[in-house]
Amino acid sequence: MVRSIQRTYWFLRAYSRFHDIHNILESDGFGGARNRFLKPWKSGSHDYDRQDKLIEDIAWAVEKAKAWQLKKTECLPTSLCAYSLLRDAGAQPHFVMAVQSHPYAAHAWAHIRDEAIADTEMDEMRCYYTKIMQAPRENDTGLSRTESSRMQSGSLSPQKVNVG
Repeated sequence: MVRSIQRTYWFLRAYSRFHDIHNILESDGFGGARNRFLKPWKSGSHDYDRQDKLIEDIAWAVEKAKAWQLKKTECLPTSLCAYSLLRDAGAQPHFVMAVQSHPYAAHAWAHIRDEAIADTEMDEMRCYYTKIMQAPRENDTGLSRTESSRMQSGSLSPQKVNVG
């Protein structure tokens, strides 16, 4: 019962976030969406695994909310939605925009520990793409220098929290 309530909560957040993302993309383009939704991680954020319940719930919610959108929702709004919700939940996601040259294609996705979130096709196709943008940038994680260096050295262990 508790999990269904949490999933409903994240579904409603994702549905609303898709609406916001579509509006910002239409009015301000990618630059406006980048400034609004690709913010650095929150201080005290956690390095979750892809299999953690919170991450699974958000991935599920983004996929379901995408299916309910009235506007065609491609990879860019989906990845912005996944990244921003994961960030809001206190996770440390990454947003990636990449291209391939033959045949030319572009794709965007959000991932946790190099596993795509709400984008099943990307797991098999990622090796064919070249990254042209990643958020947060290496020096723009939002973590303090102490937290960042402790995370890289392994002395800062990830902590898990329950949302709800």
